[in-house]
Amino acid sequence: MLILLCFAQTLVAEPVYLEFRPTSPEISQFRYRISEDGNSPWVTSDIKSPLITLEDFDKSNGVLTIQQSNDGLSWGKEILFRFNTTDNKWEAFSKANVAPIPAQDPVQEKRTFGASSIDIRGQYLLPLGLCSDSYDTGFGGKLQINFSSSISSQNSDVLLPYTTIFYQKPGSSTSLVSSFQIIGTTLGLGFPLLANPALKVSIDFEAGIMQHIIAWSAQSGEPQSYTLYLDPIARIAATLLLGSADGVQFLVSPGYSCFFEQGAIGQLISLEAGLRMNW
Repeated sequence: MLILLCFAQTLVAEPVYLEFRPTSPEISQFRYRISEDGNSPWVTSDIKSPLITLEDFDKSNGVLTIQQSNDGLSWGKEILFRFNTTDNKWEAFSKANVAPIPAQDPVQEKRTFGASSIDIRGQYLLPLGLCSDSYDTGFGGKLQINFSSSISSQNSDVLLPYTTIFYQKPGSSTSLVSSFQIIGTTLGLGFPLLANPALKVSIDFEAGIMQHIIAWSAQSGEPQSYTLYLDPIARIAATLLLGSADGVQFLVSPGYSCFFEQGAIGQLISLEAGLRMNW
């Protein structure tokens, strides 16, 4: 049966806060009203928001009516509740009989792993160390897919896994090379540090592979030549998200990348900015 958990036990006309628990995991919505005469309007709520707030509810005489639904279109039978002031608890009843609510363990929902959002990011690149001998500043773009469980948002999970595909075009600081291009992919994990309705912060670690495409400057009378080579890459970054996780969020992510080539280490500072689209 339904369970109501009461967080306020005073009998005066103050707001009463209750938590609604469904009879089965298939229930998606519920609705309630505080009279049994059929005239007061229903208040409908999604099961993900189980809090019931009763304004000016008279616990001595008031009646709370609740219905459940699997699809929000058809509704189950009405279940009436009233507050037993002697035992200080809620009881379900019909108009003829009073029946106490049996204790019930909360329903355990199955966690399902899946994609929860996608990022579209632009990049600004600044080479460091040995990279600055060949690379100049440049730009790029990144597509990032984020994952989480189906019953908890990505901002509340302990770890936030993701995967990326990126394209970068640093400038050339040497006359020997006409252009550099980089295509790569990584897998990563985010570790949340701060989460509130307006701002979320995480530290991200990712690693993967990158394909360099080098276009050498053509010599007099010779065609332009190209060189391809693969390097492993690792990146650490801080990601700041602004906005509600229910819709589109703005993000900024400064980071440090390094890649490894024949005993040398290339280094890049990157600043990413873009949008995260949640579903």
